Amino acid sequence: MRSLLAVPVAFGRAAAAVLALAVLFVTLGCATAPAPQRPPVPPAVVWLENLAPYAWYITATRVDGPAHAVTVAVGATERLELPAGTYAIAQEAPALAQRGSAPAVRHFEFTVAAGEAYRWRLVTLATVARGLER
Repeated sequence: MRSLLAVPVAFGRAAAAVLALAVLFVTLGCATAPAPQRPPVPPAVVWLENLAPYAWYITATRVDGPAHAVTVAVGATERLELPAGTYAIAQEAPALAQRGSAPAVRHFEFTVAAGEAYRWRLVTLATVARGLER
């Protein structure tokens, strides 16, 4: 026959063991749970299409990031990937400046959105006048 005193002691040990396992499970479970992953943010893609009879040099600079520069040869199309944001653009045609004309540099702001695609045709009035526009 078991003593009435043995039941509370046995119950107390079982409860303490269950409590210890619960604390261990919660502690380890919380410590090893992976952080939720955010999907990567895709860059904006800018297609630079040169329709002019000379090369262009394009620089895109964001205040909080590095400059992105690309040279677009005559008749070429270049792909430029940019993180979303607003950029200060410098568009230059060195060949025009070498001919003695005024500096052929245009400055403006350009805002791109993540995951969007843009097409930018590089032309001048002289290009359009010669019928090279597409």
